[in-house]
Amino acid sequence: MQNNNYKISFFIVIINLVLLSSLTAFGFDLSVNWNWNISQDTSYKSFFGAAFFISLNDSKNTDFGISLEYLNIETATETGFIGFSSYGKYYTETSFGTFSIYGKGGGIFPLNFDFSSTGYLVSAGARYYVTNFFIGFNYSVLYLYNDIKLDIIPIEIGIHF
Repeated sequence: MQNNNYKISFFIVIINLVLLSSLTAFGFDLSVNWNWNISQDTSYKSFFGAAFFISLNDSKNTDFGISLEYLNIETATETGFIGFSSYGKYYTETSFGTFSIYGKGGGIFPLNFDFSSTGYLVSAGARYYVTNFFIGFNYSVLYLYNDIKLDIIPIEIGIHF
């Protein structure tokens, strides 16, 4: 039952972020991704994730904001992690869509949050937007609190509002 409470809390946070985004009149991206683990430690399998990006400042082909994501990483003691990060993005218009590159970094912690269990994540990637939909990939490094380093390549699809 306690695991379900964390999932409910996560979705309440997402709903609040959507409301915050609508109040600030900036856009946001919602995506799902599949993360391939390319680390030497093959005991961690590939996993799915979901992310929510809120734009806080958008000007002259640049965008800055915050991101909240859920990663379904299964360790010996945890069954999921939450990441909270900031991101910066540069984008350019093409004849049939928008191409963007971005980087992000921030903290990552297990669902049963404790300050002693905080790790960090760093990502760099690219997205291609066609109308309001996008597809993208990036290279991410996750340092979990228990000295686990994961190198992953997420493939993501999503929608921009």
